[in-house]
Amino acid sequence: KELLAFDSQHGVPLDEALPKVKAWIDKRFPPIPPSPENRTIWLARVTEMMMELKRFKEASEYYEQLIPLLTEQKGPDHRETLKAVRMNSKSLQLSGQGKQGTAMLKRCLERYVEVFGAQDEDTLVAASEYAGAHGWAARNLCETANRDRELYERALEKAEIAEETAERFNLPSRPYLKYSKALVYYRLDRLDDCWAMLEEAIDDDIPHTDAAMLRALCHEAAGRHQAALDWYAATCELIRKKRWNITTLHRETAG
Repeated sequence: KELLAFDSQHGVPLDEALPKVKAWIDKRFPPIPPSPENRTIWLARVTEMMMELKRFKEASEYYEQLIPLLTEQKGPDHRETLKAVRMNSKSLQLSGQGKQGTAMLKRCLERYVEVFGAQDEDTLVAASEYAGAHGWAARNLCETANRDRELYERALEKAEIAEETAERFNLPSRPYLKYSKALVYYRLDRLDDCWAMLEEAIDDDIPHTDAAMLRALCHEAAGRHQAALDWYAATCELIRKKRWNITTLHRETAG
């Protein structure tokens, strides 16, 4: 760890530093006798490294080996086992297997609730990731749907799951997840629903560039041009202050 920290401070990439560290360890210490427990420790460290290196597909492959060992040694509902499942779901999502990863995360969240309760710290982490995955999927579908109403309807389903999860667990991310739903309503031309959701989504004390932009778009679509100009000006001011950065979702109309 000290060698890695030293290399990191001097700008050596992790994938270059690791072979040096391995060579140093092999030279100074005898091989560790093979055992299920030692393999579990090794796999746990390798998965962490793969995630840190953003090698998500390989991370998932190692998690698939780690989870059965943890299940056998510690039990299926042990915190370490459930954490490995949760991280595997994340590696799947980040490697392009979003549907499989989200389904795995849902099952993991249900176990957290069953074993540790809805307000346990680890449960809330899993709930936040589950809600966030659906909120991100909803926004991503809005960005890529290209006026395909069926895709917008799918986005709405995901936004509703995200909102319901945030409400169920009282997550701090509730306002932004409600904004995701408001955005889908806008894409579906349901302006009244969009405006109502925006009013719920963002507290007036929180400067949120995306929400300000969406308010401007709603006013413009409804023919309220002066109100639209006022909100466009508010959006520009938020960007100028660099309080928030506008996402790609509105750049098509931001000009």
